[in-house]
Amino acid sequence: MSGSEISLVPATASAKSQSAAVPVILVGLGALAIALLAMALIPAHLAPWYWVENLLAGRRQQFAISGVMSLVAAGIFSAFIFLSG
Repeated sequence: MSGSEISLVPATASAKSQSAAVPVILVGLGALAIALLAMALIPAHLAPWYWVENLLAGRRQQFAISGVMSLVAAGIFSAFIFLSG
């Protein structure tokens, strides 16, 4: 190869970039949990389109379970981060 070679080994992240990613991940998991729980709580008859009404009515339990699981995942992730120092 000439001049510039491509390395297949990724560079390690600095401590500053790792600590900057933690709040972004926590906010993302929290927003996902809130959005899923909100979709589980919206009455199907309030949906503006027929296909959204069917989606909300048919998958309400899946939205609720996924929302709770996302909330638990955010809690476990934050516990690991803050307890690890």
